[in-house]
Amino acid sequence: MRRYEWHKAKASSGSGSCVQVMETEDNFLVRDTKQNGQGPVLVFSHEEWTFFLKRIEAGSWSDSCVAVLETEDGFLMSDPKQGDEGPVLFFTCAEWDAFLNGVFNREFALSQ
Repeated sequence: MRRYEWHKAKASSGSGSCVQVMETEDNFLVRDTKQNGQGPVLVFSHEEWTFFLKRIEAGSWSDSCVAVLETEDGFLMSDPKQGDEGPVLFFTCAEWDAFLNGVFNREFALSQ
């Protein structure tokens, strides 16, 4: 993944909506494409994001620096450091599945 460009999982290319991730010098930014660039952006350090990806690869995203809650309609993602007042992103099950596919294909890992 190249820095300073928004990326989505290759598996979501046929869909207009997805999880988008951008790596910057110090952080990873996450947004929902359904918001057309106008919605909230979550910010995680390289360490937090890498730990989150490792948790997913291990089969669980719980006990992570990124809060993910499965709901009846999809998945909510937030930053637990911001508490209940922080932004929350909603992803459908199809969007989340495409993101997970990208995680397992190492599409969102830290650049070298």
